[in-house]
Amino acid sequence: WHQLNEKINNQLQFKTNRLNSLSEILEQLSPRSIQSKGWIMAFKEGKLISSIKQVSEGENLSLDFADGIAETTVNKVEKRE
Repeated sequence: WHQLNEKINNQLQFKTNRLNSLSEILEQLSPRSIQSKGWIMAFKEGKLISSIKQVSEGENLSLDFADGIAETTVNKVEKRE
């Protein structure tokens, strides 16, 4: 019984460590964690903007920072080549 109990405890410890590692990775990749490094998320009409092609001059956007939201109007759009 002792060996079986030890094997079960070792497996449980291994799985716990793996779960903790994956949890840390998920936390690092979370939007709020990324925003805390200075990145923002931009939204137009509640939808996430992922390309400059989705933005036109004069449109209103919401900028979601780690610590709040700002509303803004697009004055100029410049596409990269």
